[in-house]
Amino acid sequence: ALAERLGCPILTTFAGSGAVASAHPNALQFESDAGQQAVSACDLLLAVGTSFPENVNYGRLAAFQKNEKQRRCILIDGDAAAVGLNRPVDLALIGALPAVLGQLHRASASRPKDPRLPHWKQMENEERQQAISTLPNRPAIHPARLMLEARQVVPDEAAIVLDGGLTIFYQHAFLEKRGGHFIYGAHYSHLGCGLAQAIGVQLALGRQTPVCLISGDGALGFHIMELETAVRH
Repeated sequence: ALAERLGCPILTTFAGSGAVASAHPNALQFESDAGQQAVSACDLLLAVGTSFPENVNYGRLAAFQKNEKQRRCILIDGDAAAVGLNRPVDLALIGALPAVLGQLHRASASRPKDPRLPHWKQMENEERQQAISTLPNRPAIHPARLMLEARQVVPDEAAIVLDGGLTIFYQHAFLEKRGGHFIYGAHYSHLGCGLAQAIGVQLALGRQTPVCLISGDGALGFHIMELETAVRH
């Protein structure tokens, strides 16, 4: 709601997957050319609950280096230790994220949508379709194609648990985000916790909510015995 009021692009980290649906007109994928253009062009960066991890270039490398001297950064976080961890910030708002976002929404005046957003959104869609068109169609299923097929059968309301190394990159690029129920440790090269997490998520949410685990082969191999736990529960 705040982003809609401000009329600005929305980009998420890995851990923020699903916070905004991919189809939202303000949403851009950070790694896309459009997302990188939006980062380079912005003069005010509003960071919500992130210390700018490696997968967003620490908030200071690559696209962030362009126009950095003209850019101001506001960080909203519940943890004061996150301030300035990977990049300097000009203003830190420390508090519970829902409360602070609500306060900003009520205090902010409505602004027209950034006129570049439709162009960036079209760019991103074309880039995605180009990438999909080049995927091999073969008996040994390409991980990217697996994500496209999985998205067709996993319900929009499902909680999706992520586990793996390279598998997570294919998921991030090709599994369309339609809801906010994404569970991920959010650190590179973490492996093996997904199956146990998925069981915990299922027990927490109850049988009425479907749970999907997207896991790499190595990650599943660490704790495949947890399938027996899943059967018992």
